[in-house]
Amino acid sequence: AVSELEGGVEESLRGLATLDEDRIVRSMLAFIKAVVRTNFYHPTDGTLPTALAFKLLPEELSFLPLPRPQIETWVYSPRVEGAISTARGFWLGDAFASGGSNGYDHKEMGITS
Repeated sequence: AVSELEGGVEESLRGLATLDEDRIVRSMLAFIKAVVRTNFYHPTDGTLPTALAFKLLPEELSFLPLPRPQIETWVYSPRVEGAISTARGFWLGDAFASGGSNGYDHKEMGITS
Protein backbone atom coordinates (compact mmCIF):
# COMPACT_ATOMS: atom_id res chain seq x y z
CA ALA A 1 0.00 0.00 0.00
CA VAL A 2 2.84 2.40 0.82
CA SER A 3 4.56 1.80 -2.53
CA GLU A 4 1.27 2.53 -4.33
CA LEU A 5 0.94 5.75 -2.33
CA GLU A 6 4.53 6.72 -3.15
CA GLY A 7 3.93 6.09 -6.84
CA GLY A 8 0.82 8.27 -6.81
CA VAL A 9 2.61 11.05 -4.96
CA GLU A 10 5.59 10.94 -7.33
CA GLU A 11 3.17 11.19 -10.26
CA SER A 12 1.34 14.15 -8.72
CA LEU A 13 4.60 16.00 -7.98
CA ARG A 14 5.00 16.64 -11.70
CA GLY A 15 1.94 18.89 -11.64
CA LEU A 16 3.05 21.10 -8.75
CA ALA A 17 3.82 24.72 -9.53
CA THR A 18 6.36 25.69 -6.85
CA LEU A 19 9.27 24.24 -4.93
CA ASP A 20 7.41 24.93 -1.66
CA GLU A 21 4.50 22.76 -2.81
CA ASP A 22 6.97 20.00 -3.70
CA ARG A 23 8.63 20.18 -0.26
CA ILE A 24 5.28 20.14 1.56
CA VAL A 25 3.99 17.09 -0.31
CA ARG A 26 7.30 15.22 0.13
CA SER A 27 7.30 16.07 3.85
CA MET A 28 3.74 14.78 4.23
CA LEU A 29 4.72 11.52 2.50
CA ALA A 30 7.77 11.19 4.76
CA PHE A 31 5.52 11.73 7.82
CA ILE A 32 3.15 8.98 6.66
CA LYS A 33 6.07 6.60 6.11
CA ALA A 34 7.53 7.42 9.56
CA VAL A 35 4.30 6.45 11.38
CA VAL A 36 4.72 3.05 13.02
CA ARG A 37 1.44 2.93 14.93
CA THR A 38 -1.89 4.75 15.08
CA ASN A 39 -5.21 4.26 16.83
CA PHE A 40 -7.18 5.37 13.75
CA TYR A 41 -8.20 1.82 12.84
CA HIS A 42 -8.84 0.69 16.43
CA PRO A 43 -12.64 1.10 16.81
CA THR A 44 -14.37 -2.09 15.72
CA ASP A 45 -17.82 -0.52 15.36
CA GLY A 46 -16.82 1.62 12.36
CA THR A 47 -16.79 4.93 14.24
CA LEU A 48 -13.80 7.24 14.27
CA PRO A 49 -11.83 7.60 17.52
CA THR A 50 -12.42 10.79 19.51
CA ALA A 51 -8.66 11.35 19.64
CA LEU A 52 -6.05 10.45 17.04
CA ALA A 53 -2.61 9.24 18.13
CA PHE A 54 0.40 8.65 15.91
CA LYS A 55 3.63 7.00 17.04
CA LEU A 56 6.44 7.88 14.66
CA LEU A 57 10.19 7.63 14.19
CA PRO A 58 11.60 11.18 13.92
CA GLU A 59 14.98 9.86 12.78
CA GLU A 60 13.32 9.06 9.45
CA LEU A 61 12.23 12.69 9.00
CA SER A 62 15.25 14.50 7.59
CA PHE A 63 13.49 17.89 7.74
CA LEU A 64 13.30 17.84 11.56
CA PRO A 65 16.02 19.69 13.47
CA LEU A 66 18.68 17.79 15.40
CA PRO A 67 18.75 16.24 17.91
CA ARG A 68 15.71 14.15 17.06
CA PRO A 69 13.99 12.04 19.72
CA GLN A 70 14.01 8.28 19.24
CA ILE A 71 10.21 8.07 19.29
CA GLU A 72 7.51 10.75 19.08
CA THR A 73 3.84 10.38 19.91
CA TRP A 74 1.54 13.05 18.49
CA VAL A 75 -2.02 13.26 19.78
CA TYR A 76 -4.92 15.30 18.41
CA SER A 77 -8.48 15.64 19.64
CA PRO A 78 -10.87 18.52 20.35
CA ARG A 79 -9.73 18.24 23.98
CA VAL A 80 -5.96 17.91 23.55
CA GLU A 81 -3.35 18.57 20.91
CA GLY A 82 0.38 18.11 21.28
CA ALA A 83 3.39 15.90 21.23
CA ILE A 84 4.94 13.64 23.84
CA SER A 85 8.56 12.71 23.27
CA THR A 86 10.45 9.67 24.36
CA ALA A 87 14.00 10.84 23.91
CA ARG A 88 16.49 8.05 24.48
CA GLY A 89 14.74 6.45 27.44
CA PHE A 90 13.14 9.48 29.13
CA TRP A 91 9.40 9.70 29.64
CA LEU A 92 7.10 12.17 31.38
CA GLY A 93 7.13 10.06 34.55
CA ASP A 94 10.93 10.29 34.87
CA ALA A 95 13.05 13.14 36.11
CA PHE A 96 13.43 15.14 32.92
CA ALA A 97 16.14 17.71 32.30
CA SER A 98 15.05 20.89 30.59
CA GLY A 99 17.43 23.79 30.34
CA GLY A 100 20.55 21.82 31.23
CA SER A 101 21.40 21.00 34.82
CA ASN A 102 18.61 23.29 36.08
CA GLY A 103 16.05 20.66 35.11
CA TYR A 104 12.75 19.93 36.76
CA ASP A 105 11.00 16.80 37.94
CA HIS A 106 7.64 16.10 36.26
CA LYS A 107 6.46 13.92 39.18
CA GLU A 108 7.25 16.65 41.69
CA MET A 109 5.43 19.24 39.58
CA GLY A 110 2.39 16.99 39.05
CA ILE A 111 2.62 16.83 35.25
CA THR A 112 3.06 13.09 34.73
CA SER A 113 1.27 11.11 32.06
